[in-house]
Amino acid sequence: MFNVSVVQQPARARVTLTPLLSAAERLTWVPALACGCLVDGRAAAALGDHAAGRMLIGRAVELAARYQMPAVARDALAHLDALPRQ
Repeated sequence: MFNVSVVQQPARARVTLTPLLSAAERLTWVPALACGCLVDGRAAAALGDHAAGRMLIGRAVELAARYQMPAVARDALAHLDALPRQ
């Protein structure tokens, strides 16, 4: 969908995701919201904002578990575990 690397351009990734996350939230588009939170959380963490990264990725885990998206839950948990503890 987007050709923006979270690792190489995390700030750009966050800017690109903002309208998608806003629409997903407003329309209760759960798959897009869960995946978007995961990617946005990774980008936040890459920029050094580990608290925001943990919050966003944690939200992705919660949504993925609640709405039975095992692949998203697995990826989100792996990224959450890789973040530094506060």
